[in-house]
Amino acid sequence: MKKNKTKTNYIVDMIIGIGFLLSAVSGIVLLLAGSGGYQGGRNPRYMSEVLFPSRSDWKDIHNWSSILMAAGVALHFVLHWNWLPPHSLLNAPFIKRSVFSPDHQALVDSLRTKQALRG
Repeated sequence: MKKNKTKTNYIVDMIIGIGFLLSAVSGIVLLLAGSGGYQGGRNPRYMSEVLFPSRSDWKDIHNWSSILMAAGVALHFVLHWNWLPPHSLLNAPFIKRSVFSPDHQALVDSLRTKQALRG
């Protein structure tokens, strides 16, 4: 069980890392390539290729790798959902409990009770 979870976390982290690297590199290429588009014939670099792919290909790489990274982050949150409540601000020692309304304090107390029962 533990080995399977570790392997899954590793794969998700690799997806996030690859998505980030592709998005960062393509973003830098698009930034350095200058503005795109025809611009009424005033753009001498229109349809020029940057490191082989065209500008539209770089935009596609940038968009899809960003989507891949966002999906990986969402999956990362799902996989670590049980870790989040005990480490949230509800349990932070620097928050005064009196700032919560009585209804909210009851919700916080019930969440802590459920966490104590689980853990």
